[in-house]
Amino acid sequence: MSPGRCTYVTMLLACIVACTGCTTLADRIAEPPHSTALRVCGQNDFERALQLRQEQLRTRDGVTIGYRVVDPADRGLQYRFERDSEHWTFKFDSGDYRSPIPLPARGTVIYLHGWSLDGASMLPWALALGQEGYRGLVVDLRNHGHSSRAPAGYGTREADDIVDLIHQWRADGTIQGPLYLFGVSYGAVAAVFAANRVAPMVAGVIAIAPYANAADGVRGMIDFLLNAPSSNLPARWVSTALRWRYDAAAIDQAIDDAGRQLGLDLHQVDITATVAASSVCTALIHGRNDRAIPVAQARGLAGGPMLRYAELPDDDHLTAAVRVDWLATPIVDWMHQIADVGHCGDLALPEDPAISNPTRVSRH
Repeated sequence: MSPGRCTYVTMLLACIVACTGCTTLADRIAEPPHSTALRVCGQNDFERALQLRQEQLRTRDGVTIGYRVVDPADRGLQYRFERDSEHWTFKFDSGDYRSPIPLPARGTVIYLHGWSLDGASMLPWALALGQEGYRGLVVDLRNHGHSSRAPAGYGTREADDIVDLIHQWRADGTIQGPLYLFGVSYGAVAAVFAANRVAPMVAGVIAIAPYANAADGVRGMIDFLLNAPSSNLPARWVSTALRWRYDAAAIDQAIDDAGRQLGLDLHQVDITATVAASSVCTALIHGRNDRAIPVAQARGLAGGPMLRYAELPDDDHLTAAVRVDWLATPIVDWMHQIADVGHCGDLALPEDPAISNPTRVSRH
């Protein structure tokens, strides 16, 4: 698997252009386009070979949520991330994944993906932490993937879904050991809200590149898509066309219109107070070069007593989400501290191995 910046940005831009011919930007904000940019050919066959299970549950609100179960096992997977001045590549090499070695569960992690993606984008994390003994429940958030269509909540309604699932999974024994929530961007916001609502049930939260405020997050993502530098000619054409169509005032109006459609004031969807008052140990990780959700938002959240902040000096919104090669082991060590010592310790990162040999995330 080797997604790159240009592929992802071009696909999202193309989707916005294709949709705006028949719908408005507000419609796209209210119902984000679903991109499969982080999926690969033969994805379903690969998932079956990994012995992943596709399941569904229905919430009390009638929303059907699809999810994958990643049982703890050593699958021999290796991860590599490389970058130069213009491009980046993320790969995981399969090793002996068809003959996994089962491991005893030392905990459970619920994975929540980013805007317009689905649970497949979180599989590298789930497989990596699965090699350390953590069962993974990889969710497709409402309106995404195999889950049903339902009004978006930009983290709020999604958190309600996750809380409902947690109660069901606790009751049927699906959750084993300490529970952690692991989210990226949109999913990170849902993780923060959900953990706050069932705090005694959650040992910790890993939040990569969340937006502090939903309206600011939407504005930042649109600005990023419209202005992202690219050597890809189609991407430049698309972004130029959209900049002509959507100035700052038009984007602000679209955010307000989308909020009315959803019955939700996006300006009021904000995790700042939740993080500050949280009793759940939370690791906040953000790329210093993030242009979609500027790092200043993360720094503004970093004062909470239960929050541990790590800033990635050379990463942006897209690359921070795929740094399994670098972050998986320190995240696991941090989770062990919480479970074994009952201490919300610092998230200690080693030197960035951005251009190096593949790193196998397993110590068994």
